[in-house]
Amino acid sequence: MITAYVIRRRLSRRKRASIRYCGDSLQMVMLRDSSTVAATTDVMIHHTKAVIAGAPDTFVVTDMPFGSCSSAAAAASGTLRENRGRKAGATQ
Repeated sequence: MITAYVIRRRLSRRKRASIRYCGDSLQMVMLRDSSTVAATTDVMIHHTKAVIAGAPDTFVVTDMPFGSCSSAAAAASGTLRENRGRKAGATQ
């Protein structure tokens, strides 16, 4: 598994990994925030789409942002929204 936020196709071909993981830590790594708390569902959808575009033939797992699962209903709603917004194989 490779943690990925944005993958260039050339790099993707060289790195043979069966799973790419797009975590909410992208808020700190890519967006230079001091924590992951500011990551939103929209941010996760945007970056997950970029990972899928860069590595279209791999299984992509994406995170639900911190605090988006405050209840079972909120978790289900957020997961459905993420799955409509991109084509990741799984949501964590």
